[in-house]
Amino acid sequence: AAPQGVARHNSLVADQLRLLAAVADRSTLMLDPEAGPYFLVAAVVQTLPRVPELLGQSRAQGAVALSKQALSVAQRSRLESAVEQLEQLDAEVKRYFDNVADNSPALAARLAVPRGAAQAAAQAARQLVRDKLLTADTLSHPSGDYFSAMTGHIDAQFKLTDEAFALLRSELDQRVQAARRRQWLAWGLLLGAGGLAAWLMLRMTRSTVATVAQARAAADALAAGNLAHQVHTDARDEVGDMARALGEAMHSLSRLVHEIKSTGESVGTASAQIASGNADLSVRTEQSAANLQQAASSLEQLHSTVRHNAEVAGQATDMARQGAQVAEQGDEVISRVVAAMADIG
Repeated sequence: AAPQGVARHNSLVADQLRLLAAVADRSTLMLDPEAGPYFLVAAVVQTLPRVPELLGQSRAQGAVALSKQALSVAQRSRLESAVEQLEQLDAEVKRYFDNVADNSPALAARLAVPRGAAQAAAQAARQLVRDKLLTADTLSHPSGDYFSAMTGHIDAQFKLTDEAFALLRSELDQRVQAARRRQWLAWGLLLGAGGLAAWLMLRMTRSTVATVAQARAAADALAAGNLAHQVHTDARDEVGDMARALGEAMHSLSRLVHEIKSTGESVGTASAQIASGNADLSVRTEQSAANLQQAASSLEQLHSTVRHNAEVAGQATDMARQGAQVAEQGDEVISRVVAAMADIG
């Protein structure tokens, strides 16, 4: 019955170790983001639970052997294997705790006392197995004393494991509290940001509505022909730009209409002046026409006079010619008379 009980005990312990490893894996405890706690978790989940189990097996087998004062070959082999595994586990635990000390000195300092006690107890337990069982000439050491000593060494391992788990629990609780504080802070920031966003949206909405109203009023004024309407908006968005552009367009259109009106008035004045000039020109033209008619009549009279004078001159010329002929004839007559008188004399 005893071997069967030991087998069931070993099977139960193995199941518990597998359960512990599964919980650590599923809870992502083995994936701690900080190096110090990560190595401590690896130590308390993977290594430390195996130490008291091997010590417990060595305690049971050694107590039985001492009570019988005989150590079988199988028992010796199991004890030697247990001692060898304990040495390997001790080196592994040392490596884990050295990494904890390198990455999280404060965490390692809180476990320094139980860690030192557990390490010393493990070494003492291995030495006890060697001295009283493996290298002893006779198995004369009291079985009860061996059992009690090994139990004390096992308790030192459990104490280290318990304090390591308690320290991890405290560390995780602090992280949970810090995470909750960050969560509440995030919620606060989110609510604050949401409130700020709502306020900004409300303000933007009001500004946009007011700007659209300004633009609509400007459009209505433009449709009514009221170019004196002013657009006032402080918006810096696209709607504000559109309203300001509409106001500037109305201002430019008003200035253009004013210029056109001024130009029209100038054109009207010029037209009146041109009409007055045309009337004056017409009067002057009529006067010039009358003068021309008078000049034409005068010219006609002059022409008639000149023609009459020409006719008179022609007649005078004829008369002069006739007079010349008569004079010539008279000269001939005189010449003849003179000649006749000369002949007579």
